[in-house]
Amino acid sequence: MANNPGAGRPRTSVNVKRALGKNVGDVAEPQPEKYRGRKRSCPPHIASDPVAKAEWDKVTKILRKAGILTEADLGILAMYCHCFSIHMAALADYAEDDYQPILRPPDSCAYAHPALKVMDKQKSLMERYMVQLGLTPQSRTRLAVPASAGKKNKFTALADKKHKAASNTTQFPAPPASSVQ
Repeated sequence: MANNPGAGRPRTSVNVKRALGKNVGDVAEPQPEKYRGRKRSCPPHIASDPVAKAEWDKVTKILRKAGILTEADLGILAMYCHCFSIHMAALADYAEDDYQPILRPPDSCAYAHPALKVMDKQKSLMERYMVQLGLTPQSRTRLAVPASAGKKNKFTALADKKHKAASNTTQFPAPPASSVQ
Protein backbone atom coordinates (compact mmCIF):
# COMPACT_ATOMS: atom_id res chain seq x y z
CA MET A 1 0.00 0.00 0.00
CA ALA A 2 2.90 2.36 0.67
CA ASN A 3 4.14 1.94 -2.92
CA ASN A 4 0.81 2.96 -4.44
CA PRO A 5 0.73 6.77 -4.67
CA GLY A 6 -2.98 6.85 -5.52
CA ALA A 7 -4.01 4.82 -2.48
CA GLY A 8 -5.59 6.26 0.58
CA ARG A 9 -7.74 9.22 1.31
CA PRO A 10 -7.79 12.02 -1.29
CA ARG A 11 -6.23 15.33 -0.32
CA THR A 12 -8.44 18.12 0.93
CA SER A 13 -7.93 21.45 -0.80
CA VAL A 14 -6.86 24.53 1.13
CA ASN A 15 -10.12 26.30 0.30
CA VAL A 16 -12.19 23.45 1.74
CA LYS A 17 -10.05 23.48 4.90
CA ARG A 18 -10.56 27.23 5.26
CA ALA A 19 -14.31 26.85 4.73
CA LEU A 20 -14.37 24.25 7.51
CA GLY A 21 -12.64 26.73 9.83
CA LYS A 22 -9.25 25.03 9.97
CA ASN A 23 -6.06 27.08 10.21
CA VAL A 24 -3.98 26.50 7.09
CA GLY A 25 -1.49 29.33 7.48
CA ASP A 26 -0.39 31.46 4.56
CA VAL A 27 -0.80 28.79 1.89
CA ALA A 28 -2.28 30.41 -1.20
CA GLU A 29 -4.12 28.17 -3.62
CA PRO A 30 -4.46 29.56 -7.14
CA GLN A 31 -7.95 30.91 -7.72
CA PRO A 32 -9.53 30.39 -11.14
CA GLU A 33 -10.86 33.43 -12.90
CA LYS A 34 -14.58 34.15 -12.56
CA TYR A 35 -16.59 33.24 -15.63
CA ARG A 36 -17.58 36.38 -17.48
CA GLY A 37 -18.87 34.86 -20.72
CA ARG A 38 -22.08 35.81 -22.44
CA LYS A 39 -25.29 34.41 -21.02
CA ARG A 40 -25.71 31.84 -23.79
CA SER A 41 -22.09 30.95 -24.49
CA CYS A 42 -21.77 27.20 -24.20
CA PRO A 43 -19.80 24.47 -26.02
CA PRO A 44 -21.08 23.56 -29.50
CA HIS A 45 -22.12 20.04 -28.51
CA ILE A 46 -24.29 21.51 -25.74
CA ALA A 47 -25.68 24.31 -27.94
CA SER A 48 -26.84 21.77 -30.54
CA ASP A 49 -28.88 19.83 -27.95
CA PRO A 50 -31.96 21.80 -26.78
CA VAL A 51 -32.35 19.85 -23.52
CA ALA A 52 -28.69 20.25 -22.56
CA LYS A 53 -28.72 23.92 -23.56
CA ALA A 54 -31.78 24.64 -21.41
CA GLU A 55 -30.07 22.96 -18.44
CA TRP A 56 -26.85 24.91 -19.17
CA ASP A 57 -28.77 28.20 -19.09
CA LYS A 58 -30.56 27.26 -15.87
CA VAL A 59 -27.45 26.12 -14.00
CA THR A 60 -25.20 28.96 -15.16
CA LYS A 61 -27.82 31.43 -13.95
CA ILE A 62 -27.88 29.75 -10.52
CA LEU A 63 -24.07 29.56 -10.23
CA ARG A 64 -23.54 33.14 -11.41
CA LYS A 65 -26.09 34.40 -8.89
CA ALA A 66 -24.19 32.56 -6.14
CA GLY A 67 -20.90 33.99 -7.46
CA ILE A 68 -19.16 30.63 -7.70
CA LEU A 69 -18.99 29.94 -11.44
CA THR A 70 -15.42 30.03 -12.74
CA GLU A 71 -13.75 29.18 -16.05
CA ALA A 72 -12.51 25.95 -14.44
CA ASP A 73 -16.11 24.81 -13.83
CA LEU A 74 -17.23 24.99 -17.46
CA GLY A 75 -15.97 21.50 -18.39
CA ILE A 76 -17.74 19.87 -15.46
CA LEU A 77 -20.85 21.90 -16.20
CA ALA A 78 -20.79 20.72 -19.83
CA MET A 79 -20.47 17.08 -18.69
CA TYR A 80 -23.35 17.56 -16.25
CA CYS A 81 -25.60 19.04 -18.97
CA HIS A 82 -24.70 16.24 -21.38
CA CYS A 83 -25.55 13.59 -18.75
CA PHE A 84 -28.81 15.40 -18.03
CA SER A 85 -29.74 15.28 -21.71
CA ILE A 86 -28.96 11.55 -21.97
CA HIS A 87 -30.97 10.91 -18.80
CA MET A 88 -33.99 12.78 -20.18
CA ALA A 89 -33.76 10.90 -23.52
CA ALA A 90 -33.70 7.58 -21.67
CA LEU A 91 -36.66 8.71 -19.56
CA ALA A 92 -38.59 9.55 -22.74
CA ASP A 93 -37.76 6.09 -24.14
CA TYR A 94 -38.95 4.52 -20.90
CA ALA A 95 -42.16 6.56 -21.05
CA GLU A 96 -42.86 5.29 -24.58
CA ASP A 97 -43.15 1.81 -23.10
CA ASP A 98 -45.63 3.00 -20.43
CA TYR A 99 -42.97 2.87 -17.70
CA GLN A 100 -42.80 -0.94 -17.80
CA PRO A 101 -39.59 -2.05 -16.04
CA ILE A 102 -39.77 -5.52 -17.60
CA LEU A 103 -40.21 -5.93 -21.34
CA ARG A 104 -41.79 -9.16 -22.59
CA PRO A 105 -41.41 -9.59 -26.34
CA PRO A 106 -43.68 -12.31 -27.75
CA ASP A 107 -40.86 -14.32 -29.34
CA SER A 108 -38.22 -14.24 -26.54
CA CYS A 109 -37.62 -14.07 -22.80
CA ALA A 110 -38.47 -11.11 -20.62
CA TYR A 111 -35.71 -8.61 -19.88
CA ALA A 112 -35.22 -5.37 -17.96
CA HIS A 113 -35.83 -2.15 -19.84
CA PRO A 114 -32.44 -0.91 -21.13
CA ALA A 115 -33.36 2.71 -20.38
CA LEU A 116 -33.34 1.93 -16.64
CA LYS A 117 -29.64 1.11 -16.69
CA VAL A 118 -28.86 4.23 -18.73
CA MET A 119 -30.90 6.45 -16.38
CA ASP A 120 -29.22 4.96 -13.31
CA LYS A 121 -25.71 5.49 -14.71
CA GLN A 122 -26.46 9.07 -15.79
CA LYS A 123 -28.09 9.84 -12.44
CA SER A 124 -24.98 8.72 -10.54
CA LEU A 125 -22.73 10.80 -12.82
CA MET A 126 -24.99 13.84 -12.47
CA GLU A 127 -24.90 13.52 -8.67
CA ARG A 128 -21.09 13.63 -8.73
CA TYR A 129 -21.05 16.67 -10.99
CA MET A 130 -23.68 18.42 -8.88
CA VAL A 131 -21.52 17.99 -5.77
CA GLN A 132 -18.47 19.35 -7.60
CA LEU A 133 -20.43 22.36 -8.84
CA GLY A 134 -22.00 23.12 -5.44
CA LEU A 135 -25.57 22.31 -6.52
CA THR A 136 -26.47 20.10 -3.55
CA PRO A 137 -27.30 21.38 -0.05
CA GLN A 138 -24.36 19.54 1.51
CA SER A 139 -21.84 20.77 -1.03
CA ARG A 140 -23.06 24.37 -0.65
CA THR A 141 -22.21 24.24 3.07
CA ARG A 142 -18.63 23.32 2.16
CA LEU A 143 -18.14 26.11 -0.34
CA ALA A 144 -16.48 29.31 0.79
CA VAL A 145 -18.81 31.85 -0.78
CA PRO A 146 -17.68 35.39 0.05
CA ALA A 147 -20.00 37.11 2.50
CA SER A 148 -21.40 40.55 1.82
CA ALA A 149 -19.13 43.10 3.44
CA GLY A 150 -20.78 45.37 5.97
CA LYS A 151 -24.23 43.80 5.67
CA LYS A 152 -25.78 42.45 8.84
CA ASN A 153 -29.07 40.70 9.19
CA LYS A 154 -31.17 40.36 12.33
CA PHE A 155 -29.53 37.08 13.30
CA THR A 156 -25.94 38.36 13.12
CA ALA A 157 -26.91 41.51 15.03
CA LEU A 158 -28.48 39.37 17.78
CA ALA A 159 -25.44 37.06 17.88
CA ASP A 160 -23.09 40.05 18.18
CA LYS A 161 -25.22 41.49 20.99
CA LYS A 162 -25.15 38.19 22.91
CA HIS A 163 -21.40 37.86 22.35
CA LYS A 164 -20.76 41.35 23.73
CA ALA A 165 -23.00 40.66 26.73
CA ALA A 166 -21.16 37.41 27.44
CA SER A 167 -17.75 39.09 27.25
CA ASN A 168 -18.83 41.83 29.70
CA THR A 169 -19.65 39.39 32.49
CA THR A 170 -17.24 39.23 35.38
CA GLN A 171 -15.15 36.19 36.05
CA PHE A 172 -15.83 34.11 39.15
CA PRO A 173 -13.13 34.43 41.79
CA ALA A 174 -10.70 31.56 42.10
CA PRO A 175 -11.40 29.17 44.98
CA PRO A 176 -9.27 29.72 48.09
CA ALA A 177 -6.03 27.80 48.22
CA SER A 178 -6.19 24.71 50.34
CA SER A 179 -3.84 24.45 53.34
CA VAL A 180 -3.78 20.62 53.14
CA GLN A 181 -0.50 19.31 51.83
